[in-house]
Amino acid sequence: MSLLSPLTLLHGEFEQKGNQFMPVNQRQEVLELETGEPLQRVCDRFVVSILKNTPSEVSSGWVGTKLVEILDALTASLQQGGKPVFLRKN
Repeated sequence: MSLLSPLTLLHGEFEQKGNQFMPVNQRQEVLELETGEPLQRVCDRFVVSILKNTPSEVSSGWVGTKLVEILDALTASLQQGGKPVFLRKN
């Protein structure tokens, strides 16, 4: 993995050899990431979207709404000792 990229994906499969699984057909995909603090970049994009009255290039309001619902369900589950919390179907 390159020190310049913090994220490398390994694509491939595993084959069973005896009681072990060995990787086969492996290939690497180095993801190029923007520099800077991720939350700051997201906030900056949000503000620009509002100021220019344009949709986000990264995600929609629907994605944000679903993310908040998921985080809320995770919080409720943690508060209940890990009990499953189901999301509303829309």
